[in-house]
Amino acid sequence: MSTNPAPESNPASTSSSPSEAPKPPIEPLRLPTPDEIRGQDIWNNCAVRSVFSGVVGGGLGLALGLFLGSFDTPIMQDTMTGKQQFIYQAKQMGRKSWSNCKTFAVMGLIFSAAECVVEKARAKHDTTNTAVAGCVTGGALSATGNLPRHFCKSCRRYWTHGGTLRDIPVGGATRKNAKCSSTITSSPPSTAAASQAFTPFFSAATAHGGAGMNVFGSFTSLLSSTQLKHLGSWAWKGYFRDDEKETKHLESLEGAESRLRLFQIDLLDYDSIVAAVNGAAGVFHLASPCIVEEVKDPENELLAPAIKGTNNVLTAAKELGVRRVVVTSSICAIMPSPYWPADKVKNEDCWTDVDYCKQNGLWYPLSKTLAEKAAWEFAKEKGLDVVVVNPGVVMGPVLPPTLSASMLILLRLLQGCTETYENFFMGSIHVKDVALAHILVYENTAATGRHLCVEAISHYGDFAAMVAELYPEYNIPRLPKDTQPGLLRSKNASTKLMDLGLQFIPMEQIIKESVESLKSKGFIS
Repeated sequence: MSTNPAPESNPASTSSSPSEAPKPPIEPLRLPTPDEIRGQDIWNNCAVRSVFSGVVGGGLGLALGLFLGSFDTPIMQDTMTGKQQFIYQAKQMGRKSWSNCKTFAVMGLIFSAAECVVEKARAKHDTTNTAVAGCVTGGALSATGNLPRHFCKSCRRYWTHGGTLRDIPVGGATRKNAKCSSTITSSPPSTAAASQAFTPFFSAATAHGGAGMNVFGSFTSLLSSTQLKHLGSWAWKGYFRDDEKETKHLESLEGAESRLRLFQIDLLDYDSIVAAVNGAAGVFHLASPCIVEEVKDPENELLAPAIKGTNNVLTAAKELGVRRVVVTSSICAIMPSPYWPADKVKNEDCWTDVDYCKQNGLWYPLSKTLAEKAAWEFAKEKGLDVVVVNPGVVMGPVLPPTLSASMLILLRLLQGCTETYENFFMGSIHVKDVALAHILVYENTAATGRHLCVEAISHYGDFAAMVAELYPEYNIPRLPKDTQPGLLRSKNASTKLMDLGLQFIPMEQIIKESVESLKSKGFIS
């Protein structure tokens, strides 16, 4: 009798039983809701809340910076290739996104931390906490040190305009207002105080200065060693105050030992001027006080040295038979001129409005204007051959240990200064071109009258924008395009000097050489 074999057991079938519970479904990953986060104890930790707000704020700033940077167009767009424009736009987007990312991140972090701390201290959640946090944020972003008035101003600014990260001191820098002296408008850029890297030149020619001012600050702005070689056997006389810093860099120049003779004079002391001018064939009168600090006594600090000093120099020149005197005036004797026709480009016929300067305390333009008018009156009455150069903001490589007022303007712009120099800027000029202009008007007997000396009539906003374009790594403020109301731009404004053969160095090169010199001298990093 046969039997069927028992079926083999199936492990798979025996491993599962009807009584086993089914597995729960896997839920997709998701971020917790704000309510869920607030329900956790970790959200009550102020550090966590601050970091979270900082990260969110940074992301928002990054997106905003990319958006704003995409609208930036270069000033010289017409002369740039498509690739150059793309690279410029990319750099601007990167710079703005990083800047805004830092700003919003810091704002978010400080605001959230302050609100959390105040909320815990008061054990209450209401708008008071938010208001206090806003004040703390604005104050932290804008104030440096324990200065209550800056704190209060910043509190108000936070709610009306929002804070800016550029107000935070970095690397030992002071607050933005400290970088941009409010009193510098009393002492705008002056060729008479431009301390640049160029050797003085004189065909038995004389530069003058008075007690209490940096005479070689003006004197050294004239020539480089290349111009010195061009002048051949010219001899030079220079005048200075009793300070080794004023002369050491000049005495070390090539040829100075045999061809440079230095005198110490006072513009208000006629006898000292006579002793210096004696034997000179020509005189270059550059010296005029240019005060960066607040002008407390305009008459004695600016007006008397400028006006009486000019008369003393011209009188000495006339008495001693000087052939020609070149007076270095300034564009500040051309503007501010608010009543000049709005549809006419300013030129040598335009004069600074004396009454406007008096009413607005613009003492430096007043001193330059009255001094130049005194020179023309003297020339007419006494028959002295006088010719005038009116330079703009003089910049270029730096030779002396201190900066001129013009170079301070550039330095402060690189540090974030937002001053627009409404009444003082008409255009920039390379110090080398200022030197050449003096040579040309001295040597050419056909050169008469005033000579505007700028590479182009432009607004300070144009200058600041080009600095920002060339050096995006610096925190250059974005200024309005038209910073000088009523000033018409012109590329060929200095036609009288152009007709004499002067070819001006463009603004781009002026900026590059000036900034690189500031770097090499350690004024900026």
